[in-house]
Amino acid sequence: MKDISPSSIRSLSVSSDSSFYISFADELKRTDWLFIFLEQYDFYLGNRIMEEISKLLSSDSTFLKSVHHTDVDYYELIKPYFGRHPKHLDDGEYEAIGIAHYLFLKDILHYLIIDEKRIRNFVDRHFPYLMDKLVGGVGFIRDCCLKDKLIDKSQAIDMLTAAKKIIDEGKMVFGIDKNTYEVIIAPILRSLCVSCKK
Repeated sequence: MKDISPSSIRSLSVSSDSSFYISFADELKRTDWLFIFLEQYDFYLGNRIMEEISKLLSSDSTFLKSVHHTDVDYYELIKPYFGRHPKHLDDGEYEAIGIAHYLFLKDILHYLIIDEKRIRNFVDRHFPYLMDKLVGGVGFIRDCCLKDKLIDKSQAIDMLTAAKKIIDEGKMVFGIDKNTYEVIIAPILRSLCVSCKK
């Protein structure tokens, strides 16, 4: 795994829950797209997130060399706000929040990627200072293209079109199903297609 010494840290640091990795590796079956992002940003994850992603990905030597592994004790951060059943303490989303907090304190957090609405609301209620950095997987693809300009529009369109195909089959990807596709993905895809034609 990548070194996390202060000299190796860049300002394009990302904390993501497992759904981002799962969406690319298992649902879209495009780890090549995932690696594009891992080359452009510094992704941080911990043991709980590693346990939630597929063994195929978590044992992949290229993946392991492309991410930063950290042992942030996220539970101490979450404990005062946690009202859910204790079994959820192992959910990777909370670890992602703890890592995001750690990166925020170092002034290097660029994005916190979480798709699940309940957890996004949890961040809004208890960690509002992270909200400017909070995006879903689709929002991250959009921002990587339009804001950070680290992937081109055709790549973003290919990714979102592939997501649409999965959703059309009745499955979910990036936490999005047919009911939420028109609200979340469709407007971004339309704006990218229009700007490509100009």
